[in-house]
Amino acid sequence: MAESRIVLNVLPCVVAAPHDRIFYSTMAGAACATDRNAWIDRHYVAGQELCVFDLPPDGLADALVALLADRERLEAMAAAGRARTQQGHTWLNRVDAILAAVSSPAASGRNASHPARASAA
Repeated sequence: MAESRIVLNVLPCVVAAPHDRIFYSTMAGAACATDRNAWIDRHYVAGQELCVFDLPPDGLADALVALLADRERLEAMAAAGRARTQQGHTWLNRVDAILAAVSSPAASGRNASHPARASAA
């Protein structure tokens, strides 16, 4: 991916989540072309941070050729995608969210009332 200018991602069965390929490609400095789902629409700006297409991908080849021909737009999209990924979609971001979730009072209460935890106390 480090040598790629555009990475193609397809999410045919993923309707509400990302795929690691989006994160890996943007962090490698490539523009990511991906089909649309609800998660993509909430977390990235289509046309600015990712090249987003609908399925079936009518006109996708022409759109990718045009993007490759417009080096300034391609580099801006790759940089914006990388910035968005760095901002909130790295493993360090995920670890912080997981630790916050398991450290919350609500999580502590759930864990304490679990039968296995109760018998260990």
